[in-house]
Amino acid sequence: MALVFYMGQTLWAIVSASEASLPFGYLEYALQRLDQYYYLKALLLEEVEAANNSAADDALVVSKGGSAYPIEAGNDACEES
Repeated sequence: MALVFYMGQTLWAIVSASEASLPFGYLEYALQRLDQYYYLKALLLEEVEAANNSAADDALVVSKGGSAYPIEAGNDACEES
């Protein structure tokens, strides 16, 4: 949700820079919001990648031979026959 906020603030500042009569650094503000957008986007992508890697690691079981095999739903791969 914060990404949408920062992008909205960026667009608002760009539009305001061309229409407003107040002496305010709209374009500088837009650049700051855009920087925040890209910073937060990078953090979120890192978190998603870490969560995906963790989920992938959780889906593997190591057999006695050292090889990793995926665990299927409803299949207890740890039981020996």
